[in-house]
Amino acid sequence: MIFNSKKQGFWRTLKMRYARYLLRMLSDSDGLKRSRRNLRDRLLFYIISIGFPLIMVMLGLSSIIGYEAGRPGMALLNVFTMVLMGIVALLRGATAQGRRATIAAVLFLHGVADIVLFGDFMIGYFYLLSFSIFISVQFSITRLYFSVLINFFTIGSIIMIAHKGWIDIPEGMSLKHILASSISFIFINIMILLLIGETLDGLFRAMRKEDHLLSNNRDKLKQNTQLTVQLQASEQYYRSLFVNSPSPIMIVNLDTRRILHANQAAFARYGLSESEMRNKDIEEMGLLDAHGCVRLNEPLLQRNAQGHDFYIEMKCDDLRIDDVPLKLLVLNDVTDLVSYSHTIETQNNTLRNIAFSQSHTLRAPLANILGLVPLIREAENDQEREDLIALLQAAARRLDLSVQEIVNRCETL
Repeated sequence: MIFNSKKQGFWRTLKMRYARYLLRMLSDSDGLKRSRRNLRDRLLFYIISIGFPLIMVMLGLSSIIGYEAGRPGMALLNVFTMVLMGIVALLRGATAQGRRATIAAVLFLHGVADIVLFGDFMIGYFYLLSFSIFISVQFSITRLYFSVLINFFTIGSIIMIAHKGWIDIPEGMSLKHILASSISFIFINIMILLLIGETLDGLFRAMRKEDHLLSNNRDKLKQNTQLTVQLQASEQYYRSLFVNSPSPIMIVNLDTRRILHANQAAFARYGLSESEMRNKDIEEMGLLDAHGCVRLNEPLLQRNAQGHDFYIEMKCDDLRIDDVPLKLLVLNDVTDLVSYSHTIETQNNTLRNIAFSQSHTLRAPLANILGLVPLIREAENDQEREDLIALLQAAARRLDLSVQEIVNRCETL
């Protein structure tokens, strides 16, 4: 068990190092390393990273077997193919399109060489079929059909050359056998390429549609993210206005007649904590009744938890959140204004009393004085004059008392 664990770790490490090595080698200008999201680029990367080592092993074995079987030309062709494949896999700076074209050319030329030089039609047809399949998965659909035409004209030319006797026909085969196998090959080639082409075309359409949907979803997600950020900023802004407002603000649930939310100014003005405020019945506080807000825009007497009275003016707005009826109450403390109004009213009453005193209380003794002065002048004897002077002094004292009373009232303003 420990041995198997070490063995798996060895192969995993070897695989990772091999992948890193290939990524360094495939750092081309077309971005095969950086842009492997494209399906054809991924397939090319897998062909080079996985297929080439297997191809090298198989071609190496084929070269050894061919050389020992007395066919050095075939062994040399395999070695030549191995060298070209190695260059394609390991040449740094080569473009992805250059690698594709080189691989396609090597497959095509190897198949033609097997048929023309060595008369090995079966292996040659396999290479030509591999050439068409590679074209179908690495190039556009139009080039796929072009590869079928290339194979058709190539095999036609080979049959004509064989008919002329310029190439050796394997023993046990005739020109008719080659013609029949060539037609079968073309038919199989067309069928396989049509299936691959349609499958890849449908896959590419699905990928383009998926990319389009992903792009739209990405844009919508970006818009939703921006809207969420804006909503959060707006919520924070209005929450700050609510919490930090100097005026007491309350949100009342009309179903329960309880205070749902209140700001710090409301807690401070009523001398209550948040839990105490939420337990208060809004009708007991005299702010709402069965018909709604009471005495809007008029001073309303309130009393805090410490027993101190104060006056407020109230504004109400209807709200509905999650289908729950709410009432927004904005209170304005007008205690100083009411006190000032009371002071002004008291002063006005005092001034009215002063005016009354001037018109009545002062007028009576002053009229008496003005009436007694002529009588004193016309008095016939001393006794009568003494009596009138006494009356004059009494009227003067009443006038002095009235003036003193007015002065005292003015001092209280």
